[in-house]
Formats: sequence, C-alpha cells, structure tokens
Amino acid sequence: KLLQALSYVPKHFRWAGADLFCVTNEMAQRQMIVIETNSCPSGQKSCPAQGNENDTSKGTGYYSMIQNTFGPLLKEKDSELPDGVFAVIFDKNEMEATGYAQCMADYLNKRVFVVEF
Repeated sequence: KLLQALSYVPKHFRWAGADLFCVTNEMAQRQMIVIETNSCPSGQKSCPAQGNENDTSKGTGYYSMIQNTFGPLLKEKDSELPDGVFAVIFDKNEMEATGYAQCMADYLNKRVFVVEF
C-alpha cells in the first residue's frame, strides 16, 4: 500500500509549497499566478552531478527534482499558459537559487530570471 500511495501522481497539484497570487499588470488586467515556493533541494551546490561529464545541468538534484515534479506539467500546458516569464525569487543563498534557475531554464528551454527578494 505504501508504494501505491507514493507512486500516485495527482492530476492538478504535483508539487507542494505553491502559493497563488492575484496580480494586476500595467493594463489593469487581473489574473492568478502560481508562485512555487520552498522546493529548492537545499545543499545541491555541494553535490556533484551524477554521470555528467559535460558542463550541463542534467544529472543534478535540481534537474531531477524539476523533471519529476512540476516540469512535465509546465511542458504539457506550455501552449495554454499566458505569455510571461519564469523566475526564481530568493531571499538568501544566491548560489543555490542560480543553480536552480539554470536547471529550470535547461529543462524548460526557456529564460528564467533570478530575482533577489
């Protein structure tokens, strides 16, 4: 039963720690955005990538976490998402945040900004 429970893939919410924000753009249009928080696998800057002899993010903990959680959903829904950008917002540890952002960019093949809070 435990393996069955752990292998369950939710339809709508694949990664805990997300917040919804109601935002307004410069044209006074309101929409809800998802801010994915507290998912960065801390300590990855000190862990070598597995089986990664060229200088890419594949094989890192960040990349694996993205690939196995919210990344597939973002790729699947890409054409349905409004125009916009991705960003990693951090309050400390720029090295962790930039590594995480680079892996997001590599996995999604999109530009990802790193923004200090």
